[in-house]
Amino acid sequence: KPEESYPKTKISEIATLLGGIEQTESAYQAAISKADQEFAAKNYEAAKTDFQTASNLKPEESYPKTKISEIATLLAGIQQTETAYQSAISIADQEFAAKNYEAAKTDFQTASNLKPEETYPKTKITEIDALILAEAKALEEKRKNYDSFIASGNFQYDAGNLNMAKNSYQEAIKLFPDESYPKQRLKDIDAILLAQLEQVQKEYNRAISEADRFLASKVYDNAIQYYSQASEIKPDETYPQDRIREITKLIQENVVVDVLKQSEIIEAGMQKQYDFEPVLRQGRKESYIIVKAKNMNDHDCRLFLNYGKGTAKNGGFVINIPKSDNMRDYIIRVGGQYKWVSEDNNWLSLQTEGGSTQISLIQISQE
Repeated sequence: KPEESYPKTKISEIATLLGGIEQTESAYQAAISKADQEFAAKNYEAAKTDFQTASNLKPEESYPKTKISEIATLLAGIQQTETAYQSAISIADQEFAAKNYEAAKTDFQTASNLKPEETYPKTKITEIDALILAEAKALEEKRKNYDSFIASGNFQYDAGNLNMAKNSYQEAIKLFPDESYPKQRLKDIDAILLAQLEQVQKEYNRAISEADRFLASKVYDNAIQYYSQASEIKPDETYPQDRIREITKLIQENVVVDVLKQSEIIEAGMQKQYDFEPVLRQGRKESYIIVKAKNMNDHDCRLFLNYGKGTAKNGGFVINIPKSDNMRDYIIRVGGQYKWVSEDNNWLSLQTEGGSTQISLIQISQE
C-alpha cells in the first residue's frame, strides 16, 4: 500500500535512530581510544575523564567502568606513594640540616625508591656522599693531630716537663672532648703539681725562716743568701727581695770606706789590688764588704776576693758569679774572720777564674 504514510514515517524514524546509534558508537569509540592513549601515557586524570565520557555514551558497556575503577585504584596508590615520598624527603631534609648525614642518606634513598624518576633525592645522596668523604678526611686529620698532641704530652710527662705536658693534653681534649686518657693524665699532673707546690712552699718557708733568723741576728750576708734562695724558689714573692733591699740599704748607709767607685773590667786570670786606709778597730766585727759585679761571659765564673796588710795576705773569700745580664750586689761578712778584726788590713784584691768580670763598686761597711 504505497499510499500509506505510517510505514514511511516509521522508516524515517528508524533511519534517524540508526544514524544516532552510529553517531553514538563513533563518539564512544573515539572516547575509548583517547582514554586508552591517556591511560597508556599514565595521564590518569585525563583518561578517567575520557572513560567517563565513553561510559556516559554507552552506560551498558562495562569496559569504561572497569578502567575507571582501575584508575581510581592507581590514583589512590599514587597519592599514597606521594605522601610517603614527601614524608621521607621532609625527614631527610631535617636530618641533613642537623648534619646527620648517614640518617639523611637513608631517608633520601627511601624517597628515591618510592619515586625513581625524581632527581632531588639522587642529587642530595651525591652531595651527602661528598660530605661524608670530606668529614672522613677531616676526622682522619683531626685524629692525627690528636695522636700528635698525646705523643707530645707523653714525652713531656716522662721527661718531667709537666706544664708542657699539660698544655699538650689540653689541646688533645679540645679535639676530642670525650676521650678519657688525656683527662686522666691532667688529673695525674695536677696531683703531682700540687705535691710539688706544697714542697716548694715548705722549702720557701724554710729559707725565709733561716733568713729572718739571720736578719734578726744581724748576720746580713747569710740573711741575704737565704732570702736569695727563697726568691729563686718563688720568684713572684716580693718579701725576700724587699728584705734584701732593706739589708743593702742598711749596709750602704753605714759605708766607712769607698775602695772603688768607678767601673772596670777584670779579665780572666788577672789580679787587681786596691789600697785603702784601715777601718777603725771598733766595729770591725760588724764589717761587710760590698762588691757590685757583672758576669761578662755566657757561663758562670768565680771571683776571688782577698785582703791583707802590707805584703801579707790575711784572708779571703770565693764569690760565685752566675751568668747574668745584670749588675748584682755581693755582700760579704768579713767581720767574722779573726785576721780582719785583729789586723789593720789596708788592701783588697780581686781575681777572676773562668771569665771576665765587670766591677763597678767596692765598699766596706760597719754597722
